[in-house]
Amino acid sequence: MTKVVVVATLKDGRVIARGATSSVVAAATDPNPINVTLPDLRSVEYVLTVNLKTTPDTTWDTYPSRNLKITGNIVGLTLGSTAAGTTITAEVIGVGF
Repeated sequence: MTKVVVVATLKDGRVIARGATSSVVAAATDPNPINVTLPDLRSVEYVLTVNLKTTPDTTWDTYPSRNLKITGNIVGLTLGSTAAGTTITAEVIGVGF
């Protein structure tokens, strides 16, 4: 599942966009990689915020996000381990063009 929204267009032509994705944890492993694509952008310059939600609500073994990496219009991050069957929803808001 991927949702995309253009939040705003800046005066210099750059765009603030939102992308979200969900995935189900197959096995309780560490780490859990998540990639969020922002298709409205060709390139993400920087990430303004990352919001994470789990269903059912759960706690993380480590601080939720680490190893944030931007490649083109894809934002990847690594999450700590959580229980199998947990749905992780990640939302990223970024600036780019």
